[in-house]
Amino acid sequence: MALKTKVAFLLMVLCCGAAALLLQKAPPSDGSGRDEDARAVYSWMISHLTLRDKLYLIVPETRRGSYPDYGCLQIPQSYATDLREIRADFDRNKDVTRELPLSFSTEKAYAILDSEIAEELLKSGRLFDSPIIRQQFAGAKHLLLFSNVSFNRMRNLALVHVDVWCGGLCGESWWTVLRKDKGVWNQEWSGCLAIA
Repeated sequence: MALKTKVAFLLMVLCCGAAALLLQKAPPSDGSGRDEDARAVYSWMISHLTLRDKLYLIVPETRRGSYPDYGCLQIPQSYATDLREIRADFDRNKDVTRELPLSFSTEKAYAILDSEIAEELLKSGRLFDSPIIRQQFAGAKHLLLFSNVSFNRMRNLALVHVDVWCGGLCGESWWTVLRKDKGVWNQEWSGCLAIA
């Protein structure tokens, strides 16, 4: 009788554990809402730039890059699993170039460049004295280049890189980790700042 009781108890524990797992919120599928979350992350980045440009110019495709060096973001150890997931997402998409969204949710003035104009500006190394800027984008002083956004499985942490280029060797870049809380993205950590 004692063996039957132990087996029954064990089955009950297993069933309750399985039910609890089924009730947990499943991570979003890779495509469901990912574009909207990436758009929100880019919008946050643009909105929180402190440059004094009258107009931000944005390269229309994401740029490839290397994952940030270990420790440069100084993220607490309690986020180790999330960071592994973000790294796995980064590695899956590191060779993928994506088009940025056609619009952002920000009060800052911006223009998403035609890809040919963006490449011409980047190859020329000129921004301040570029005839393209003078004739078409008066007030623009910086060109923004973004990486793909890498997410953890629950898609409530995001990693993104931004280059803010002002021509030649002039510019700065950094990595930012944002966290989504109650549907709103905000910066958690930023690091690896490089200024030229």
